[in-house]
Amino acid sequence: MFDPAITIALSAVVFSIVSLFVNHKFGGKKKVKELQKEINEFQKKFEKATKEKDEKELAKLKVIEPQVMKNMQEMLLLPIKAMVIILPLFFIFIAGVQYLVPVFTIILPFGIHPNELLAFKILEQSAYGSRGFFIVCSIVANLVLEVLYSRVIAPDKPNKKEDKPSPPIIV
Repeated sequence: MFDPAITIALSAVVFSIVSLFVNHKFGGKKKVKELQKEINEFQKKFEKATKEKDEKELAKLKVIEPQVMKNMQEMLLLPIKAMVIILPLFFIFIAGVQYLVPVFTIILPFGIHPNELLAFKILEQSAYGSRGFFIVCSIVANLVLEVLYSRVIAPDKPNKKEDKPSPPIIV
């Protein structure tokens, strides 16, 4: 009727597409990058003024420091908004996969179980059930989709002379 491995893999791809959309829509990746840039500029100015012992510049920076701290807090909270949506979806997908494919085992040539990671046994064979295989497929799908999205669908455009696009990967 249907191949369980393909069903799980397709479910993982669908979940990855949905989570990518939610992350970019509600996670505010562009806003996080903008805030991070502002915070980095503030830190550079602060370090420079501290090294040079420029009291006037330090006084100016102290005035804008509360706004920078507010921006830092916002930068840390933005991704949490997306996680509020993605985590319940993840558990719904996991439950759906277990319902559709209740009995499933696959042996993969690597291990990502926490005990395998801690014991550095990553390159040893490991058995996965439907949940584990869904997680492995989701990780791979998320990585591939994120690269496709950031390089093909919505690449960042350099705004300064300093920002140089990364060289193309030649295979």
